Amino acid sequence: MPVRFWNLGGTTFNLPRDDLGGEDDATNENYKIFYSRGSPPGEYVVNVHMYGPLPYGVTNPVNVVVSVKPKYGDVRQLLETTINLTRRNQEETAYRFRLTAEGELVPDSVSTPNRPLITGFKGFKKVP
Repeated sequence: MPVRFWNLGGTTFNLPRDDLGGEDDATNENYKIFYSRGSPPGEYVVNVHMYGPLPYGVTNPVNVVVSVKPKYGDVRQLLETTINLTRRNQEETAYRFRLTAEGELVPDSVSTPNRPLITGFKGFKKVP
């Protein structure tokens, strides 16, 4: 099941920082930070979703960074991109990629075909 604003934790991933923005923010920056307990091998899908409304003509650029930290190593950035959101309920796939059992990026596995996880969510069924 995807980890997101109404499901803050899963078997591997947690969403400990879900900054929704709004009044009383110390800065103009808003962050969502996901952490995992390990990096199991397999496919990962990283999506961004514009939950709230945006005024007409406004674009909200979202910087998406994927990093890993091996058990005995330093944090390494694997991927970075910017997704431009322009409307409420817009959901875009920033990346689909695979990791090896050692947490290495599988060569040529990065792609961006859209795979809705929020707007395509159908209960507990797996989204194709």
